[in-house]
Formats: sequence, C-alpha cells, structure tokens
Amino acid sequence: KHQNSQMNTSNDSNPTNVNALVAQYFAQIAAAKIALMSIALTLSLIGAFIITFTVFKIKRLLNFTNVLVLNLCWSSLLLAIGGLINAMSENTPNFQEWTYGEFACRFLKSLIYIISVVIAYSLVAISYARFRIICQPLRPPPERYYAYFVIAITWIAGIAVAAPYFASLTIRTVRNVERCTFSGFAGSPVILDQDQRKVYLVALTTIIFIIPFLLQAGLNITIAITMNASNKALFIDPKDDKIAIVKRKLTIMSISLVVIFFVTWLPYFIIILLQTFDNIEFIKFNGSVVDYYRNARDFLLIRDSLLALIYCSSIFNVTILYIFNPHFKASLKRALCFKRPSKRARVESEITITERSMSVVSSMMAGKIDMKY
Repeated sequence: KHQNSQMNTSNDSNPTNVNALVAQYFAQIAAAKIALMSIALTLSLIGAFIITFTVFKIKRLLNFTNVLVLNLCWSSLLLAIGGLINAMSENTPNFQEWTYGEFACRFLKSLIYIISVVIAYSLVAISYARFRIICQPLRPPPERYYAYFVIAITWIAGIAVAAPYFASLTIRTVRNVERCTFSGFAGSPVILDQDQRKVYLVALTTIIFIIPFLLQAGLNITIAITMNASNKALFIDPKDDKIAIVKRKLTIMSISLVVIFFVTWLPYFIIILLQTFDNIEFIKFNGSVVDYYRNARDFLLIRDSLLALIYCSSIFNVTILYIFNPHFKASLKRALCFKRPSKRARVESEITITERSMSVVSSMMAGKIDMKY
C-alpha cells in the first residue's frame, strides 16, 4: 500500500503521466463498451429474428400475446442499436465526443426510458391476456388488433414520460470538444436541475417498476387463486386437464417474462439512482487523480455491463417462449425444419395451445357460441 501510495503521488505530480493514464483508462472503457454492446446487439438480433421468423412462418402464432412479444424484442433491438452508437461516440480521440447532432443526442440518450415504459406495460398487457383466458374462460381472448393499440399507447406514454429528459439534453462544448450533456451550462436555460433530476428519476422508477409490479402481482395472484380453486368451474370435461396444464405453462411464461424484465432492468436503474443521489463513495474524488479515474473506469465498466444485460433481453425472451410455450417450441422446430413436432405437441396444439382455441373451446362447451365459430 505504501508503494502504491508513493506511485500514485508520483503520478499525480507528473501531469504527463496522469494524462497518459487517463487516456489509457478512457481507451479501455471505450473498447470494453463497444465489445459489450456488439455482443448484446448480436444476441438481441438473433432473438428478434428467431421470434419474428417463427411467428410469421407459422401464421396461427400471430396472436395478441405474440404480437406484444415481437414488440418487446424489436424494442430491445432498437435500444441495442442506440447503445452501440453511444459506445462508438466514446471510441474517439476525445473521449465522449458527440458527433451525431443534437437530435440524436437527445433521442438516443432518452431511448432507454422510452423503451422501458413500452416493455413494462406490454408485459402488463400480456398478463392481462392470461387473466382473461384463465379467469374469464367464457369470454374470447383479446383480438390481435388490440395488441396494435397497446403498442401505440405504450410508445406514446413512453415518449411522454421521457420528454423532460429529452428536453434537458443538449450539445455543449468543453475544452473544444462537443459533448452530449444536460442543459444549464454556459448560460443555456436549465430544463432539469440536479434536484429536479432526482425527483424525475424517482418518479420514473415508480412508473416503470412499482406500478407495473403491483398490476402484475394483482393479475397473477388472481390467476393462481382461480387455477387452484376453480379447476372444475373452468373445465367441464375432466379430460380437458391438458388445457389446464397448457394454461399453467403459459402463465409461468408470462411470470418469467416479468421476472427477466426486473432482473435485467432494475439493477441498472438502481445504480443510476445511486449515482444521481451521489451515494456511491467508490467514485468520489479522494485526492488522487489516478485513483479517481481508475475507480471511474471500474464503475463505468460495471454500469455498461448492466446496460448490456438489458440489451440481451430479447434472447432471454426466446428461451422463455421455447421452454414454457409448447406451441411456440413445436412451431419453431417446424419453421426451422429441425424435426416434425412430437405427437404430444401436435395434440396439445390441436386442442388448446393458441389463446383463441383455449377460450373458444371453453365457450363452445358452455354453449355460449356457435360451433361454426
């Protein structure tokens, strides 16, 4: 420790050494970020392609839930593309120099907040579809075109929620280098000051995580109670236990999508909140310039790793669909020509897998609709 202290003191006293070390740290951050974002973009692209190809190859998969899942995947892909562009802006001789213009500065930096709202409430809509199928079996499931309304509403809501952050960003010149940062410098008007940004991020966290969590919890608890206590009410014929099994799998699928969302998104938002409230002692200046930039490098690598985890969410969605959705699994194998679906998968598909068939079968058994439906 004494030797390191002497080395740091020596480095701090020599501006040339300090500048060289700082430049080295910046280069390491930029290289690591580009590598992380490239991997995340590749995985996100693979996930989006697999789901899109399967759904459009097997037309009967194009239902309310899967349209929303497509929206989740392509939203994540768009976010990953924006993340790679942000990473490339740091791979310049002047670290974090912004060369893409003011609108790109505002849009790309705000994109994560827009898409977080889109994904959070799309998952709520997916859980609502499960609720309709499980708890209201005599009602038809949401039609596919309702999914397009949900997508439009969530995107409008996301843009509205991110608007203050969008407006607060600007291009400013620091030491002859243009940077994408908050307004309020060099005489520019302040849109969100430091205290307002704290309030805004807390409100944003509430909108993105707490409210959807409460809605998801209410829907899924109701589904669990219904499935455990009212199986006979849901299925007239005891042989239709297969319907209950499939519905249980699809419910687990919806819950898993929600869990993946919280696991991949929440850590990044927590670290951003801690940074905004200045509660990370690790990156506070302690008198040594070298130590400060070394700690800042390590912090940025951790933060960017959590960000890359967000970008990979679409590949996690593919895994969840493959494990818990027998229809998607059988259709993916069929679409990719790996092998013909098993007899069990075909039987499940013919009887109950699709959302429409599950509610229609129940409705027909109850005499609610014409068999020609």
